[in-house]
Amino acid sequence: MDKKELRAVMRKKADTLTEDYVNQASEKISQTIITHPCFIQAKNVFVYLSMPEEPATDKILSTAFTQEKQVYVPRCYPGGVMKAVRVTQDSVYQSGKYNIPEPVDDTETVSADELDLIIVPCLSVSKDGRRLGHGMGYYDRFFSTSRVTKICICFEEMICEDIPMEDTDIYVDYIVTEKETTRKKTF
Repeated sequence: MDKKELRAVMRKKADTLTEDYVNQASEKISQTIITHPCFIQAKNVFVYLSMPEEPATDKILSTAFTQEKQVYVPRCYPGGVMKAVRVTQDSVYQSGKYNIPEPVDDTETVSADELDLIIVPCLSVSKDGRRLGHGMGYYDRFFSTSRVTKICICFEEMICEDIPMEDTDIYVDYIVTEKETTRKKTF
């Protein structure tokens, strides 16, 4: 099965997840992230703004603000470019590309190399770190030249061990679900 077909299968599977499951799993995932050594030690954290079908990142963001970390979120630009935009608790958001919330003020950005941790979304991920995104390549391009730690958060129900990889795809370092944390195997 190629990536396009797998995305269609996984999107249908995501539609079957109940609101109760999503809420409970999101809470467990968030708790795991905010107690993870990589998060605790990070000063500059990049966190995606979650959509309803993804593990919620609200608690991760609020904890980062409370701990006075520098918090960055994605903003997409023409040409397939994504930047890490600094936000505060008072930041204002608008619906951006693909209806994903993005900060209105994008004056302060950093490169992936300036971050300590990236929390990565996915449609699915394998336990060995192969990530299936939504197909636009923003994240792979964003951290393609960086060695920053990448934690992909995913519902256990959305794990898939048969994700094809292309030359431009980047492995994530950790996979966190509501059931476990897995560190990718080294190759």
